[in-house]
Amino acid sequence: MATHYLIACSNRKAEVASRDLEWGTETTVAGWSEAWGAAIDGGSPAREMYVGDSFSKQCRMIEERPEGGCIWIVSAGGGLLKTTDVIPSYQSTFTGRGPSAEQWGELPHGGLERIPISEGDRVVLCLPEPYQKAVAMDDLWEELSDVAISIGPGIVRESCPGSLPTHPRLREVLRCGAMQIWTNLLEQYLDSDDPHAHFSQLVDRANELPEKPEREAIGTVEELDSIVDSLPEGITSAGSAVRYIRDELLRAASQERVAESWSRRRSGM
Repeated sequence: MATHYLIACSNRKAEVASRDLEWGTETTVAGWSEAWGAAIDGGSPAREMYVGDSFSKQCRMIEERPEGGCIWIVSAGGGLLKTTDVIPSYQSTFTGRGPSAEQWGELPHGGLERIPISEGDRVVLCLPEPYQKAVAMDDLWEELSDVAISIGPGIVRESCPGSLPTHPRLREVLRCGAMQIWTNLLEQYLDSDDPHAHFSQLVDRANELPEKPEREAIGTVEELDSIVDSLPEGITSAGSAVRYIRDELLRAASQERVAESWSRRRSGM
């Protein structure tokens, strides 16, 4: 019996992508696949190409388990990847310029048909919503979902009979930001002898949290940039900026907006 873990790729790569592998408004799957094949000789194994913190930590946690596990990477550039697949560097996302969810299985390495499911196997999904949408559009998802477990929120929960309990405030219980939530959920899953009971306890703790304070929305980019510019020196990452803005200033802005502002303002300093 094998456990197949589906995790997301990372935006950060070990190498700079060539212009041919930057998904644009005119990019087609056929053209992308041709450019991908032409660049493969200069590539690296996926485990080495993706260097994002969350990706690397998730891989290590799975690799360090005594019983191991099969890691599958849901990539907006390559399709479904093994860690050993040699891939070129690229720029393509599910949240910006990249393929549609319907196109995902047509990318160079294909989709869910790569997973060799045997009797007794299970599939554990540790995927943010955009990646879940791609997986759910795969022709084989309906068959695979019978043995799948979703460990967090998202659309695939509805079709996974073994999905674990969840709550919209689990980030507060686990004391992490949106960018770290899936890594934290995977850690909770891997460290538990009875994941369903453990996640039920996390949900109970979330239900006991006090009501959220009222936060005033940050309406404009200019105002958000001004707030980011004035953050204390001890705030050294986009994640800590989000927590400070929400918890100390009681202002509201999405994780993505704060991260964009953080990157924009810090790169100009």
